[in-house]
Amino acid sequence: NALFLPLVLVLGVWRWFPFASALRALGQHLRRTWGQYLLMVGVVVAFYWLVWPYLHEDPLRGLEYFRYIASQGSRVGATGLTLQPVQMLLAVLPEGMLFLLLLGTAVAIFSRLSGAQPLLRLALAWLLVPLLRISLPGSANFDGIRHYLECLPAAALLAGFAAAWLVERASRRGVVARAGMLVMLVLLIAMPVADGWQRYGVYQHVYFNRLVGGQARAAEIFGDSEASDYWGVTYRAGMNWLNRNAGSGATLVTPVAPWLVELTAPVWLRGDIQVADLESPEAGGSERYVMLVTNSGAREETLGGDCLDDPNPAYSLRVGGHAIMQICRLDGGG
Repeated sequence: NALFLPLVLVLGVWRWFPFASALRALGQHLRRTWGQYLLMVGVVVAFYWLVWPYLHEDPLRGLEYFRYIASQGSRVGATGLTLQPVQMLLAVLPEGMLFLLLLGTAVAIFSRLSGAQPLLRLALAWLLVPLLRISLPGSANFDGIRHYLECLPAAALLAGFAAAWLVERASRRGVVARAGMLVMLVLLIAMPVADGWQRYGVYQHVYFNRLVGGQARAAEIFGDSEASDYWGVTYRAGMNWLNRNAGSGATLVTPVAPWLVELTAPVWLRGDIQVADLESPEAGGSERYVMLVTNSGAREETLGGDCLDDPNPAYSLRVGGHAIMQICRLDGGG
């Protein structure tokens, strides 16, 4: 993501008009300072090699790493320009923030066209470049908006600009109008936040606004994986449930991100409950449990797919009518 920061700065800060004079000035600057830039590139490469021991034996491993990042592993990217990242961003912003962002973006574009507010161009570039990058053909967006999170500070800046713009406009009508606008803005921002807390509680990281239809509708639109607990935060709630309900000597298998349970079990899981691996799920006591977040990756293992399709799981953590974590009994007990 950081590789695109220079592009954001160039688009957001550099004076492009008149284009010919700007291009001529750039050429003159590079002719005078090309040595400094070359030295900067050399320092960056040397520092990158120095701080990453993985490259010390074979520096060309760095090229393999960047090829993997560029291809995003084995994932298949979109064949054309996709709007899914934009739709996802619009779906996860609280309604008040979303309204102010759209208004701020419109006002910022108009202000740029009229020559006012020159710094708004930086905010626009900061918002739009990450969205365009993840929407280009060949890009594969998954697991929410985590691959272009860097656009959120710009979105907040534009939303704040819109709020200030509304207050400034209202102030022209007098003190009462200004006070009324401030109250409206507080409600516009606070009410969706309060609603989100009421609907999602501590699981705000899986939030979807009401405009998209909430969690269940988001799962239909974007897929179960996009509406699930990618970070595995809900495993703590699952282990708490097992501590209260599992029999003595029970066994737990976790098909999705098992290391989260393995690392935290000594602290969060009852001492007599055994954590088993996928190769030996039958080991342990008479009660055997499968715990997973409802990510499509769970279907890569038979146990995970069976638990996802279980109509009567032992425990299901649901938000907005959609299960984000489930626990199933392998031994068929109640």
